[in-house]
Amino acid sequence: MQIMYSPYALLPLISLLMTLFLINRAWKYRQTAVFKTFIVLISALAWWSLAAFVEITVASLDVKYFWVKMSYLGIVIVPLAWLIFAIQYSEKGKWITRGRVIILAVLPVLTLGIVWTNALHHLMWTKVWLDASISPPIDAVSHGP
Repeated sequence: MQIMYSPYALLPLISLLMTLFLINRAWKYRQTAVFKTFIVLISALAWWSLAAFVEITVASLDVKYFWVKMSYLGIVIVPLAWLIFAIQYSEKGKWITRGRVIILAVLPVLTLGIVWTNALHHLMWTKVWLDASISPPIDAVSHGP
């Protein structure tokens, strides 16, 4: 796997380091009710940052495409985890029930399914290519419907 330098890789790298720092700092509050949700949220952000960093720094289109799809594991978790964390942090945690979380998770799960099966239907991306007009080359996409 060929690695290339890009100044754009610094932003997801900094984000990854910040999320790891936050996980470390939050560990002493692990007995609190919102800790698990916060760790899920920050871990999803860390995963998204790691996937973005790898996507930017690798040269192969196939590997870039793989890491774009892997980033969606974090992308779909963040909004739901953030909502649940905000509700718990505002001491309205009784609103969070298993059924409501399952209902709220339907769209993220569908989105992840669409991303991972894109080759079958091209709903997310119709075309993915390496744009060599930019140095270093980046992956470019044509979005589907």
